[in-house]
Amino acid sequence: MSYCKPKLNQALQALAWGLILIGVWNMFALLNEGIPQYHQGAFFNMNKGILAELVLISGSWLLIAATSDDQKMNRQSRFLFIVATLCAWVVLYTTDRRTEWIGFFVITVIIGLWRIRHLLNLTRSLALLAGLMVIGVAFLYLRQERLLLAYNEALQYFSQADKTNSIAITTAVGARLEMYRLGISAFLDNPILGMSAGVRPDLLPQYGGGGLGGDQFHHRHFHSEFIQALAEGGIVWATTFLMAIIYFIRKLILEPFKTQGLASMLAFGLVASFILAGSFSASLIYNQPIATFVVFSAFLWAIIRFNRTGS
Repeated sequence: MSYCKPKLNQALQALAWGLILIGVWNMFALLNEGIPQYHQGAFFNMNKGILAELVLISGSWLLIAATSDDQKMNRQSRFLFIVATLCAWVVLYTTDRRTEWIGFFVITVIIGLWRIRHLLNLTRSLALLAGLMVIGVAFLYLRQERLLLAYNEALQYFSQADKTNSIAITTAVGARLEMYRLGISAFLDNPILGMSAGVRPDLLPQYGGGGLGGDQFHHRHFHSEFIQALAEGGIVWATTFLMAIIYFIRKLILEPFKTQGLASMLAFGLVASFILAGSFSASLIYNQPIATFVVFSAFLWAIIRFNRTGS
């Protein structure tokens, strides 16, 4: 470790330039062609859900860095991080992903409130609440088509009692609700040890609906890390999973917070992004998010250890 001497600011600058590059490309694509088609894009070939999750993580880190009270950070770096954060919003908008958009909005609000917590009084709190309401209304306006679509898909799903070969389970929201139903049903039948690793929604025919498989419904995970843990390993695995999260929070967020505020807040951004995305998607199924979590968390471990011990 003494040979590496990890530099947090340098890593954040590299991350910022990468996000700016993707943001600029997305902006040009949006202006010239409309919403980019990520599976057929000329610049890269990528699942837009995975891209949105990676941008959620990176954008959260750069937002934290941009609002940091670290006196050693120069103005050029802070300006770079602000531009990159704005590019994160652009990319999330063009991916058309509701979960990551809402997740980034929630993280932005949490970070913003934390940064100004010592300035708040009743009057400022009311003004802030009004400002957040305005931003929320603007968010709803920008995403109204997608949010209304989600609402209608949920109504369609719940209105059909028989889910077998139902068109309702082929929509984005309907498919997720069906996967959640199948996962919870599997857990309730096997609450202690679950149904075994690798269980998937279309391999649960005993619960009907999407579990019958067929051409309409092929999913290899439950689109929720928590339901996945319960279905695969029951209470035993879910408890182990929860303990790992608690250990991460204690070692990388709580313990170094007083002496290494920026690294601690970055750890918060990392785990918050994965929890928000993993609640309604599959954060730990695909290679790219897993690699991102391993590299980012390992880098934070190295930074915290080096700053604490010098080696």
